Amino acid sequence: MTMNTPTGIDVFLSRKSQDAALAKQLYDFLTAKGLRVFDSAYSLPELGNADYQQAIDHALETCTHMIVVGSSAEYICSSWVDAEWRLFINE
Repeated sequence: MTMNTPTGIDVFLSRKSQDAALAKQLYDFLTAKGLRVFDSAYSLPELGNADYQQAIDHALETCTHMIVVGSSAEYICSSWVDAEWRLFINE
């Protein structure tokens, strides 16, 4: 089951584009288990929403769990990934 709207998200996957292949494996595993997973590469096209930043913000505000995928500390501390996990923590 994939996510059709940004509400009711079980897991938000945060990652730098260099870790897309790792995140895809996790995305496929979690969705196969019936979880609603937000990954920008797959979820944003499903939403058809031109305001991607608003959709990401809403997903972060409404998700239950976040998984940060990173093959290096540098990727985890990159500007977008850092902003996403900090927003999640602050929620």
